[in-house]
Amino acid sequence: MDCSAPHVSLAPTISCPGDTTSHVRPHVGADVRSFAWPTLALVRSVPAAALQGCLTDEHLRATARLVAEDARGQGFAAERLLVALKSAWAGWAEVRQLVGHDAQDLLDRLVSLCIRAYYRRDEWA
Repeated sequence: MDCSAPHVSLAPTISCPGDTTSHVRPHVGADVRSFAWPTLALVRSVPAAALQGCLTDEHLRATARLVAEDARGQGFAAERLLVALKSAWAGWAEVRQLVGHDAQDLLDRLVSLCIRAYYRRDEWA
């Protein structure tokens, strides 16, 4: 499947055939209000892209960079970043649609990239 890399802007999108979630404001629960909604939209695009078969390493790295940038910009500790990320992740239908351990494996990859990006201000993950 041919998919382009994520586009990060005020309304982040990925170009995947049949994508219906890229312009939808994500559900924001009490634990994740600290992330900007464009950051959450890009994070939510990760499981959606995985379901559509067009998730790339660059998409994951771009997502991790935005999460880290948003967290640092708001003065989050790394622990708060992880709690907010995992809380948001657990609430999305796209995550529940991933088969078997795919959701946890994907979250683990994203968490690792976010940690690297958070601590490497000048070197991106």
